[in-house]
Amino acid sequence: WQGGKVALTIEQARAVEETSASLEKVDGQVFLLKGITGSGKTEVYLRCAQKALDQGRNVLILVPEISLTPQMIKFFSQRLGIELGVFHSQLSPCERYDQWVDILNGKIKIVVGTRSAIFSPLNNLGLIVVDEEHDPSYKESVMPRYHAREAAVRLAKILSATLVLGSATPALESMYKARKGEYRLLSLSTRVPGRKLPQVSLIDLKQEKKERGGSDLLSSALLTEMSDCLGRGEQGILFLNRRGFANFLICSRCGHVPKCRNCDISLTFHKKDRLLVCHHCYWKEGAPDLCPACRNISLILMGGGTQRVEETLRKIFPHHRVIRMDADTTRPKLAHFRLLEEFRQERGAILLGTQMITKGLHFPNVTLVGVVSADTALNLPDFRAAERTFQLLTQVSGRSGRGEKEGKVIVQSYNPTNYAVQLAVAQDYDSFYEEEVGKRDDLGYPPFSQIINLIFLSKDRQVAEEGSTTLKKMLGGSRLAEKGLEILGPAPCPLPRVKNFYRWHIIIKMKGDGQEKNFIREVLSSFYRRKKEELRLVVDVDPVWIM
Repeated sequence: WQGGKVALTIEQARAVEETSASLEKVDGQVFLLKGITGSGKTEVYLRCAQKALDQGRNVLILVPEISLTPQMIKFFSQRLGIELGVFHSQLSPCERYDQWVDILNGKIKIVVGTRSAIFSPLNNLGLIVVDEEHDPSYKESVMPRYHAREAAVRLAKILSATLVLGSATPALESMYKARKGEYRLLSLSTRVPGRKLPQVSLIDLKQEKKERGGSDLLSSALLTEMSDCLGRGEQGILFLNRRGFANFLICSRCGHVPKCRNCDISLTFHKKDRLLVCHHCYWKEGAPDLCPACRNISLILMGGGTQRVEETLRKIFPHHRVIRMDADTTRPKLAHFRLLEEFRQERGAILLGTQMITKGLHFPNVTLVGVVSADTALNLPDFRAAERTFQLLTQVSGRSGRGEKEGKVIVQSYNPTNYAVQLAVAQDYDSFYEEEVGKRDDLGYPPFSQIINLIFLSKDRQVAEEGSTTLKKMLGGSRLAEKGLEILGPAPCPLPRVKNFYRWHIIIKMKGDGQEKNFIREVLSSFYRRKKEELRLVVDVDPVWIM
């Protein structure tokens, strides 16, 4: 602190100076603020917001998760002494209406919200901030399938507003644009004074299993560090991006796995209610005592989710409260806020959760972060799997050691030599970018192309398959390369049946100058006129998931 204000680092001051200059010029500049975890990006946002307010202009701040809104609102309102608006999907219709009217009438100068806040009616917008800009939550999964980050880029250009995209792990597409000069790159390479990056250790679960140390999900090293952490009166965070108790049931005699009747997906076991649940269509059924196929008492649980880890922790640390945050515990309204506030007030010693706990949260008493499985996202059939893994591991590691005490991180993996895991442990974004962008270039994936995922849905498998085959023929064959197009498929989607709809897809890679879009529009228009009524076609431009 200096004179009652937070003293900025040299890099923070430079970032504030450059963004303030853009606000003065009203030039609509886009900045990519790449700052390691704990480097003070939020302080930069606040100083820029103050500058915009001093000019009589308004501010929009986007966050990827509803759970991050209270922390951001508290930080800004306490420092700026004004009331902020909030906009997200958990507002009731009345709350949403009241916020909308207050924003429209100019009573609210700063709005904080999730992706839908991009449509809030802020007049005279001077600054837009997209925090954790890499996060896939900014992409809407249903019509209209907009990406809030890309919408923010367009909006800033239209209004000549300054846009700040902030992240410790920027999306490859954003960094690529920054290195090409389309965005202005700002860097925060160190944590704020007095704070060090946590010490990260990597545990090889294959070796751990051979030595039979620790529980089946938590290694000896992780349990030892957690015991020491709790013994010092400090808090720990455990991350596992898989909810439920067990991934699936399997019969050890005949190999039968209970699957969802609506989806070609194994059912997840939830122990509390003894239910098998589909996490895609939410079909539920009672867990059987006998194998439905061979009628033997031979069903065993495979894998583990947050419920199973919670049970293990309660047994090992019975005197310490475990707070679990996943899609099951946060379903009630305001549950996000209640659970995080309880942990912030140290009414819980261990916060266990899925990806909703990995980013943006600031708990000074957390000195240990444990990653139960670093491989969950790595094994998905998606070209962004390595990038997602790197981002999740780097982000969750950054929750440790954010206060005066130094932090530690334990990362458990069956693939400890994978480059995404290795470079996340080293907190080395630049090396990861170079490695991954080279692979994308070789394969022609973004940022070296634009992707369109065409998904064909029907309750009749043959209709879905025939629809995809017909459209592939309409797109043509030998002369596609001349149009700057590459077609992958048709093929069944990685999730071939969801909610009783069979799913086939075609992936289009566009590498041309934009003319190919007109060709695709014409083909799609012709296809819509002749397609069968029972066939649905989803056109997903710039998909964040290929599932």
